[in-house]
Amino acid sequence: MSRPGTAKAAEELAGLRLLREVIKASEAGMSEAEIAVALQVAQPVVHRVLRKANRDPSGLQRTTREVALEYAAGEITHEAMLSELSARDYTYGHVLEPHSPVSDAHVRGTWDEAVGAAYSRLITSGDVGEIAARVERRCAAAGAIERHKPVPGARGAP
Repeated sequence: MSRPGTAKAAEELAGLRLLREVIKASEAGMSEAEIAVALQVAQPVVHRVLRKANRDPSGLQRTTREVALEYAAGEITHEAMLSELSARDYTYGHVLEPHSPVSDAHVRGTWDEAVGAAYSRLITSGDVGEIAARVERRCAAAGAIERHKPVPGARGAP
């Protein structure tokens, strides 16, 4: 029995891979028409992909979502997904102007992508917890973080 969302994950991955193939061919000097023939897609598709890549070049980077998609599509194992996602250095989202009554704009961090993968049911909330625990252990071993210490006088603090 396949996992729910496997076909949708595979479809999204195909789009990411097409994007990268089109960009690689374009950078090699191929025209849109040549790329379309080589990749067996319509020339307007190539044009749209290139336009999208110019607007948002982030599709060129391997993302947390892409790893989660590969897992959901059955292309990589659970442990491979956990290992790769645990090896990443994450940033955390924050409110743009925390003390401003008129601003609640949230600036996304890369950790939001891992949480989003769970909301999209590509991975589980348990996977997110395991990734967080592995990242914390890795960073603590490297001396990169200090374990959370309770604030004196706070509930549950000594």
